[in-house]
Amino acid sequence: MTRLKGSINKKNQKLLEGMEKGHYMPAFRKIFLDSVRKIGVKKTADRLTNIMQSAREKKINPIINRRKKSGEIEDIQQTSKAVAGRGFQALVVMTLIEMQRQGHLPNHLVFVTSPTKNTQIATSTTITVGAEKLKPDMDLLIYSESRANLPYYIVSVKTSLRERAGQTHRWKLLYDIVTATDCRSLKKKYKLKYQGNKNIKMGLITTNFYNEITDKITSPQHRGLFEFFNGIYLTKPNKTQPPVKRFSSIIADLKEIYASV
Repeated sequence: MTRLKGSINKKNQKLLEGMEKGHYMPAFRKIFLDSVRKIGVKKTADRLTNIMQSAREKKINPIINRRKKSGEIEDIQQTSKAVAGRGFQALVVMTLIEMQRQGHLPNHLVFVTSPTKNTQIATSTTITVGAEKLKPDMDLLIYSESRANLPYYIVSVKTSLRERAGQTHRWKLLYDIVTATDCRSLKKKYKLKYQGNKNIKMGLITTNFYNEITDKITSPQHRGLFEFFNGIYLTKPNKTQPPVKRFSSIIADLKEIYASV
């Protein structure tokens, strides 16, 4: 397999090193890298759901059972659910960083999994409603280290649409209102203020465990929700119908969003 020349942003390298620690992440990491070596990072991106399921069956569940037996954890089901969420987030970030390492994504892109801990990001994503300050839940934020005027891309990383799709589309609508020049009446009516100067984009990456997104999007609710997203990506090699795409398509989308660097 021929690899493009690339390099990992130093901040992403630090993030990756932190993710490789702990009880469960090394197991996810090993199965991920095995897949990258066999089929490449793009095909791996479109099969993260299968990779995650394989990791849970072969590596994660035995670890959870051992920890339960030793008394380190109390509830297997609760732990499994939490590990699944964190594991999927980790696999998504590992994939993006590997895409960057291989040269598919530019070095200036930074991936952040705890955006609210960054003061600048927190300020730029906060909306004031009256006297209250609201911040969205952010599983992943992507930004350019080279150009401050380029967008923030907030991405929900979820195993189910039920967990976040509704919230994400409402936040996208709010950002569009507070950053628009022709929504003064709505800003006044709801006492909305935004001190940031960012173009906020929002996306969703899902395992689609429960097949909520099918080859043909027949649900009117889903069709309506999807209009608010800048990108919707599946980590299954299913056939997709616009605006839904396979996760590997994020390479072209990020290059377009950050093309001015």
